[in-house]
Amino acid sequence: LECTGGCLDYVILNAGTGQLQPAAVCSHDFAEQLFKVNTLAPIALTQILLQRGALREDRGKHIVITSSVAAKFGVPLSAAYAASKHALHGYYNSLTAELPWLRVDLV
Repeated sequence: LECTGGCLDYVILNAGTGQLQPAAVCSHDFAEQLFKVNTLAPIALTQILLQRGALREDRGKHIVITSSVAAKFGVPLSAAYAASKHALHGYYNSLTAELPWLRVDLV
């Protein structure tokens, strides 16, 4: 951030880990790890950037988040994964309602 004058125009959040196991045998620990990587890490980074002023209203800002079709449509053997990606949609849809100047694309 210091090299760019402390402000970013684009942020691409592309972290992710997957799942291929029935929901009935997916352990809590495994699901928790999925949420840490797929959901909580992008949210935490976004919050840090907003709190530090790296994403400000003075210029057009753009966040791109890699999601999954599983976030919208259930996919066999990936219930926890789908839930972790669906949570991203809820968070970033709410964020854009709070900060309409921030462009967010979930792809």
